[in-house]
Formats: sequence, C-alpha cells, structure tokens
Amino acid sequence: MKMTEETKFRRFEVADYLDDLDDVAAYLEIALQESADDPTAVPRALGVIARS
Repeated sequence: MKMTEETKFRRFEVADYLDDLDDVAAYLEIALQESADDPTAVPRALGVIARS
C-alpha cells in the first residue's frame, strides 16, 4: 500500500458478530455484569441485540 493512498475503515459493529443465541446470552450476561459500573450497559446491549 502506498503512503498516498487513502485507507477507509468501517466502524466495528458488535451486532455483526452475534451469530446465535449463545452469543447473545453471553453478550447480555457481560452487559449485566457491567451495569453495576455503567447503568447504560444493558439498554445499549439490548439495542445491539435488536440489530443483530
């Protein structure tokens, strides 16, 4: 790749990697654990799960 070429990146989207119910359950479990420190963790996770 040349230094003058412009590189484009795509934003990382967690929903693209939630392939089955086990992935969804694990993601939600982590969000529930994080919710003690971050009250937005569960609503944010539910939004991601809805997009998956």
